[in-house]
Amino acid sequence: MKKVTLLSSLCLLGATLCPADLQTSFKDDFNREALGTDYALARGAPYCITNSQYLATGGAGQNHMVLNKDGAQRTLPTAEEYAVGYSLTASIDLFIPANGQASVATAGLVLNEQVWQSGTVNRILRFRGHSATHCTLQLLGGAGIQESAAMGPLATNTWHTLKVTSKKPGVYAYAFSRQGSRKPIVSGAFIQKGADVLTGGHLGIYTENAAAGAYLFDNFSVEVKKAEPMTSRDLLLFSGPLDITSAWGKLRFGTMPLQQVATCENPGFMPVFSMPPSEGACVVYGSVFHEDEDLKSKKLTDSGTDMARTKSTFDVVRATTRDGVRFENVETVFTSEPANWSFHCAIAYNSKAKEFLLLRLLADSSGFGYYAFSSPDGKSWAQQSKEPLFYDGDAMSLFWNAKSERYACVSKTLQPVPKRILDHGGVTPGLGDNSLRDRRVLSIRTSRDGLRWEPSDSMEDVWNRNKRKKSLPTEFMTMPDADDPPDLEFYSGNAFWHHDRSYMMVLNYAASPLVKGHGPQMDTEWWAGRDGLRWERPGRDVNATGAEITRITHNPMILNGMFLLHYGNHVLGMKQNRISFVGARANAEFSTLPFTMPRGDLLLNAAVPSPERAFATQQAYVRVAVLDEKGAVVPGFEAEQCLIKSGDEIDLPLLWDERSARELAGRTVSLRFYLRSANIYAVTIQE
Repeated sequence: MKKVTLLSSLCLLGATLCPADLQTSFKDDFNREALGTDYALARGAPYCITNSQYLATGGAGQNHMVLNKDGAQRTLPTAEEYAVGYSLTASIDLFIPANGQASVATAGLVLNEQVWQSGTVNRILRFRGHSATHCTLQLLGGAGIQESAAMGPLATNTWHTLKVTSKKPGVYAYAFSRQGSRKPIVSGAFIQKGADVLTGGHLGIYTENAAAGAYLFDNFSVEVKKAEPMTSRDLLLFSGPLDITSAWGKLRFGTMPLQQVATCENPGFMPVFSMPPSEGACVVYGSVFHEDEDLKSKKLTDSGTDMARTKSTFDVVRATTRDGVRFENVETVFTSEPANWSFHCAIAYNSKAKEFLLLRLLADSSGFGYYAFSSPDGKSWAQQSKEPLFYDGDAMSLFWNAKSERYACVSKTLQPVPKRILDHGGVTPGLGDNSLRDRRVLSIRTSRDGLRWEPSDSMEDVWNRNKRKKSLPTEFMTMPDADDPPDLEFYSGNAFWHHDRSYMMVLNYAASPLVKGHGPQMDTEWWAGRDGLRWERPGRDVNATGAEITRITHNPMILNGMFLLHYGNHVLGMKQNRISFVGARANAEFSTLPFTMPRGDLLLNAAVPSPERAFATQQAYVRVAVLDEKGAVVPGFEAEQCLIKSGDEIDLPLLWDERSARELAGRTVSLRFYLRSANIYAVTIQE
């Protein structure tokens, strides 16, 4: 077998740096008369080689075998090694005797892992027979059994194979199958739930309650290797009924809230736009607003302020980040001329023309004018418009719609409506009805070049200084609907394009009788859209920013399998591609839209069981079949051959008895999902 050397890593213990042992892959089927000097047995009764050349237990009790090679213990990957792409794969064949299930047969692999806070802890992945009809695969560690996956009765006097793969600290993908079969009896992933992340340590064989010679082991193999660099790209996302067809059962679409993943120092600028990562880092563009010192105490929205006297400036900043927390190579690439600028701005990248567009607000006596700046490389910027492109509200976002090849700008705008609870919303005298007060809704404009926008209409004279205050026509407004509270307002919408659709985080507002003037923000909400103009709202009851209510100012930074969003001293985030999902409480089915199968392996982004049904570990599942262009199952890719019973990862491999759908590259196919107590977020392709 080809040997793969595990690179040395440094682990910090106090002030001492200690290199990890060099590790090579090996495979051993125990076909030898004695174990020899390459191995040492540790703890428990001794093992022996049987006449059949299998390794067998030599007595009752709990037994561990820790393997040594050339005097060095075989080590598991450390956290640092996992982070740079190393993985562990271990497998062993187990013989289940005729009375094994009835006598509580228990055997498997032991991962003797190291954690600095509390010393060495064993993590055990084991087969356990509880009775003639009840068997499980279990993860043990710390306080006892952490997770288990149930199986039905197994054939006795038969060899079975347990295979474990780990690519991340504390995450163990498993498959248990009859020896020689590519179809797992049970497969999925166990996730370490303890407070400590355990990595490093050593590997061995585990048995329990074994009479002399009761257990046989064969084909024990360990491989620690660094994966070849691979790229993955999005294939299918799920945010609404348009993503599926031929549904059966009760499906639901929903969204996931962000969580605070880190605290950090304020970077000194407001992040505005993030480019897709390259070589493990994102390029981030931000803004620094320098308000006119003479007028810092006054608000730009105060109708009593003399707007013409304000002389503020802004900088455009460029930086890089590898973790979304720390920013490097920070440089100022543009400084504006003094004017009545506000801090509101947005940046997008036109992937067709390969140029950046910046929109910035400048206040004058008529309201907030939108002005354009462009850059061919993100470093050289120039103002493109001397007059405002249009007037609208003082909150906005901007993105490039790769599908329609147009920019889309989402702005806050004002609509006169009768309000039950009056706040500081102004009146529109020209309407002759002072019972109508401004409520905040959204307007969406598009443009091919960033200079000519559709619709070209403006919200005019917002402060009524020129006695011609006027709102946009209602057909250009995105407003609350019948499923919303009657006093709901949309304070702002931060929209961005991802893969084949747009997502938007909307900051919701409602006036309060307990607050005079400006009421409190209500919550945030994820929206999803196909064209950047019309929106689905699968997450009305989920606060998109988790435990906080805040306004996000940029599209996600995609780093290390996470979506990350910066807000002052906080970094909010979620696992990649988990904004929206399709899920089911009970048994349900659906098919995806047809697609051309790429030349790569399919990966599933899913939670089995779903987060809100963590108690449903014994019933949760996802099964997947591949259908041809006529909707018939492709032979060899039946749902019974692709089963996931547990796992909460963005990259669960979709395999049919170890076969990959890459065999079908170039064919028109769709996926048929069967699920229960599970959320499906996305399907990606690894090439």
